[in-house]
Amino acid sequence: VYTPAQTISFRRMLLRILVVAAVALALCLSLSIFFKVRTVTVAGAEKYTPWSVMEASGIQEGENLISLNTIGAAARVLKALPYVESVQVGIKLPDTVNIEIKEYEVAYAIRDQGGFWWRITSDGKVLEQVNGGQATENAQILGVVLVSPVVNEQAVAGKAAARPRSPRRPWPLSPASSSRPSGSAPFSVF
Repeated sequence: VYTPAQTISFRRMLLRILVVAAVALALCLSLSIFFKVRTVTVAGAEKYTPWSVMEASGIQEGENLISLNTIGAAARVLKALPYVESVQVGIKLPDTVNIEIKEYEVAYAIRDQGGFWWRITSDGKVLEQVNGGQATENAQILGVVLVSPVVNEQAVAGKAAARPRSPRRPWPLSPASSSRPSGSAPFSVF
C-alpha cells in the first residue's frame, strides 16, 4: 500500500521547536534558580559536631541540589573524619541534604614504638593518638607495638621489645645440693 508523503507546515514545525526550547529553558531555570541547598541535616554524629561533618563533606549552602555529587561528599567525610565508619548522603527536594553517619567504637589502646598510645577499632583502623590517661579508658594491648601508625589507616603491629630480666636459677641452691653432679635432677623419685 502506497501512502503519499505528508508535508509538514512551517508553522507546525516552528511550534514544535518552540515547545522543546521552552521545556529546555524551564529545566535550566529550575536547576539554576530552584533546588538550591538551604538546609543540611546530620544524624548519628556523637564524636563530631554537625558543623564539622558538613564542612568535611564540602557541601555549600546555595549549591545546586540536583547536580550535587553525593558519592564525592560521602568519600570526603570518610577521608577527613577517622571515627566515621559509614556515611550516607541523600537529597530531599526542594532544598535539603541529609547526611547520616555511623561512628566506630574504640576497641583497644596500643602503644607505638615511641611509647605513645593510639586508639584502634576492632578491625585494626587507627583512630587517634591519646595520652596515657585517656588510654586507660580502653582495653590496653600489651606485648605488641604499632609500627609507624597513621590516623585513618590500618594498624601494623610488631613485637614489643623484651625487657631485660634478671637471670633465674631453675631451683634454689642449698649447701647440700651444691655438691650434686652436673646433669642430675633437683629432686629424686623413689
